[in-house]
Amino acid sequence: MSSSVPRFGVVIYTHNRVDDARINMEIIRSLWTTSGLFKTPIPIVHAFNGDKQWWPKRYLEDVLVRQKNPGHFQGASELIDAGLSRMHKQFPDVSYVLVLAADTWMTKPSAAAKILSTMIREQQYLATSAWNAPKHLEMKEVGIATDCLFLHLPWAYRFGMLPIGYEEFWNRHSEMILYAGANSVMLEKLAFARFKQALWRDPSLKLSMLHKIRARLLELRERGRVHARIRRDGTWERTHHFPKIGLLTHHDAIAKHRIFKNVKNVSGPTIERFLKTKKLRVYPTT
Repeated sequence: MSSSVPRFGVVIYTHNRVDDARINMEIIRSLWTTSGLFKTPIPIVHAFNGDKQWWPKRYLEDVLVRQKNPGHFQGASELIDAGLSRMHKQFPDVSYVLVLAADTWMTKPSAAAKILSTMIREQQYLATSAWNAPKHLEMKEVGIATDCLFLHLPWAYRFGMLPIGYEEFWNRHSEMILYAGANSVMLEKLAFARFKQALWRDPSLKLSMLHKIRARLLELRERGRVHARIRRDGTWERTHHFPKIGLLTHHDAIAKHRIFKNVKNVSGPTIERFLKTKKLRVYPTT
């Protein structure tokens, strides 16, 4: 696997979940690096928009990109854009990138290797899951998960999937968005729209849009349903553990610890502290 897969990188984006981000890096530097499944070293770009005191200097990342925090959706979008841009410029030999939110840990490198092998074999450019919930199952309704996605980076830039450009989109279309009754733009839906725009620009497939999506997107069905149910107040209850791909997305430290304590071959000072204390530092939002 490691000899045949093009160089692979990871972008982690963080606001205030600093222990989550540190553990995410420790997982990659210990478990992933020693798995023998990837060309090493695996470059990590960390995009961060919290207070500088929360993350004063680089930890295990190769590159630290600091951003301002304009708010939840736009902030996440700009972190992803900044992290991918730096990866593309600083590591031009990286073809495939895994984008992870700080609190989204992938503890099965074999699952990631399988996803990458499939993408290469089938010439697929994006691998992710629908940001779904009961009664809202399709990507066209809810968009794609941006907390965990694999992307063919050169293709995404060549055909304009990147940058996502959240602020530009909002400034251009805010009147229509507000008129339609929405108060914000869902990053998950905008990212999916950018993918479809790039597919239109790519002349290599003479197919309908639906067939282009099916040909070039690998849906991570192993993740299953991202949201378990819709509560009475209309909010969506998240599913946080996806054992088939070893994905943990919990905010609750106790629940996360209950599963993570069984993961083998991971090491690092933040991991050791978490296993002992069952606590994860989360700074106040700015």
